[in-house]
Amino acid sequence: MVQKKPSVIFANAEIHINRNLRMGPHIREGDQGARRVIRAFLLLISGLSVFAVRMLSFGVLIGSQEIIWQVGH
Repeated sequence: MVQKKPSVIFANAEIHINRNLRMGPHIREGDQGARRVIRAFLLLISGLSVFAVRMLSFGVLIGSQEIIWQVGH
């Protein structure tokens, strides 16, 4: 199997997308549905990552507080 460069893969994907857009409105409808799904998925991922970062920072805060408390006493 020949390893393709990412740029080549992206170029091919762009060509496919352009071809689909030129095909007509019936494919655009499906495209929009796919875009909606992808957008929802991206929102979910970004939301989860923000939540994870908050939890991490919260945990670090609690951890540092405990360390300070132990050192103080």
